[in-house]
Amino acid sequence: MTLLAWNCKGAGGNLRSSTMTHLSRLLLSTKAQVCFISETCNSTISITSLKNHFHLNDAYVVPSAGQSGGLWLLWKDEVEVTIIDHNHHFIFALCVIKSTNQQYGLICIYGDPHHHATNVIWDQVLNFVTSNNNLPMLCMGDLNELMHANEKLGQLLTSIALIIFVLMSNNVGSLISGIMARPTPGLTNVSLLFPLMKDLTAV
Repeated sequence: MTLLAWNCKGAGGNLRSSTMTHLSRLLLSTKAQVCFISETCNSTISITSLKNHFHLNDAYVVPSAGQSGGLWLLWKDEVEVTIIDHNHHFIFALCVIKSTNQQYGLICIYGDPHHHATNVIWDQVLNFVTSNNNLPMLCMGDLNELMHANEKLGQLLTSIALIIFVLMSNNVGSLISGIMARPTPGLTNVSLLFPLMKDLTAV
């Protein structure tokens, strides 16, 4: 099972743009069955157009707010996807790999680059994971966060915020934008982790 996440930094206005041509090549070369595209900066390309152009089983679109944001979740016939929740920063879904009947939770995130909504986003992640704590979880996207303090020069995030984020991403099972991975039945169950993070956020 191959998944792909990509911040395309603008879909280019239509499906004939160079960005969308590159996406077509990515989908073909990776054979990704599930693909999350963030920062489409588009509110006009329809689900039907996406399905026909990229030969998909289905798709889900969160339109951009003006010229910012915009999310697409695309999937092929090998996967059954049920959208559970969404906003301008995330799409949550329950997925089933049809060939094995393996079910997992999927967290697709476009992190707030200005960090105004970061706490709200991760509270929603917490709610989704704890509501489905019997399932393996996979998180992918452009998180707009640091994994380690040495990734940034100058002023750092507060240590508590960084600890919370690393704990979340390491235990949910993260995919940084552009990386492919295979979800496995052994992914960490994070139901015991989130009470710890709740305690940390209160510090």
